[in-house]
Amino acid sequence: MNNLKKKFLGALVLAATFFLPVTAQEKYGFIDKQGEIIIPVSYDYCSAFSEGLTVFKIYGKMGYLDKNGQDVIKANFDNCNSFHEGLAAVKNNGKYGFIDKTGTVVIPQTFDDLGDFVNGMASFKLNGKYGYIDTKGNQVVLPVYDGAYYNNVGFLGFKKDNFWGFLDKSGKIIIPPVYSSINEFKQGVAIVGKGDEYFILKTDGTEIVLKNVASVSNFSCGLAKFERNNKSGFIDKTGTVIIEPTFKDANDFSEDVATVRNDNGKIDIINLKGETIAKTNQVSLTEFKSGLALTSTEEDGWGYMNKEGKIVIPQVFYNANEFSEGLAIIKTDNLHPSPKVTKVKTSPNGVQYSTADMSEFTQLGSMLIIQNTTMYVFEIKGSSVQNESALAAKCVLAGGISGDYKFNYKNGNNCETIKNTFRQGFSIYCKGTISTGN
Repeated sequence: MNNLKKKFLGALVLAATFFLPVTAQEKYGFIDKQGEIIIPVSYDYCSAFSEGLTVFKIYGKMGYLDKNGQDVIKANFDNCNSFHEGLAAVKNNGKYGFIDKTGTVVIPQTFDDLGDFVNGMASFKLNGKYGYIDTKGNQVVLPVYDGAYYNNVGFLGFKKDNFWGFLDKSGKIIIPPVYSSINEFKQGVAIVGKGDEYFILKTDGTEIVLKNVASVSNFSCGLAKFERNNKSGFIDKTGTVIIEPTFKDANDFSEDVATVRNDNGKIDIINLKGETIAKTNQVSLTEFKSGLALTSTEEDGWGYMNKEGKIVIPQVFYNANEFSEGLAIIKTDNLHPSPKVTKVKTSPNGVQYSTADMSEFTQLGSMLIIQNTTMYVFEIKGSSVQNESALAAKCVLAGGISGDYKFNYKNGNNCETIKNTFRQGFSIYCKGTISTGN
């Protein structure tokens, strides 16, 4: 529907050859801004948090977790959207409706598809056509259009005969369908396209043509990224170039900063004037959310960097997402069962080091992860154990352990002591050393 898409800088593509076909089975969980695992990596899918809840999937069904990991709405749905304005679209038996935060269906499941509510309106699909409903389920705009795309200033995007235009909230056409692509209005303007040409569209329907532009994203923090001659720069709402196109690539501005790639392939952080505020050795860096950006080098996994260019959550995750409402998704799978916990850690004084040398840490004890008659033992080093359940989840993630488990922390014990203590009735595996990071 919209060819103006955001992208990660330097997205990594990893190729592998196997003698037998192997399907990656991803598991999802969450960390907080200190890098601690808050919700265990045990779900088949999770969405970013929205209005305090995340969609989760387990055993083929979907429901909602709160930030404590409690399933406040049970996994009884075939598909779910995130909550917006207190309502979420859910699907059962091929049809969508809306539930509230108690899990009660408040708009019946009679639709073929539903969008999210924005300013009291949501798009819907019925019998191959699109319209809009209000929060009571009333069809404010009848399903007579070929597509729908909601905009957040009361303009309703609609598609007719392969072209896009805008309706008001009563369904009246206010901007005719003449565009091949549209974006939502932000700060009174939207980026739209006609074939290979791009325009800044105002709410009164007037246009500013953008000349010699190969592509352009939507506005964020008052600026829009554009590409010219394979270089990226930024324009303001009048189309004036504010930051010259000198970068190999760039992300949109977020929280008044943008991440850009220079000719050496590394990522820098710039402000709204185009001034470099931090240089990094990273090859991949996303937009900033909650003060942090997801980042990676060629050698490391994914971690998080602040606006000063300092890595504050080590790059130990196989896969991860940006932060939303204070939590970020991390992922693992059976092909990459653990983060690179032996690659990089952060010592108490904030210095990164290789965990091949953990001599600066004190041996505290062992964490036992128990599955039936199998026991996995992780020796724990650090200065203190403050959250045993979070530490257990960290061990489970590091060991690539899937399925239900029990844990038991044994202070002052190493793996050999555990073997001698539990020699009867258990198959015991020593899984190495984990640092508490404090």
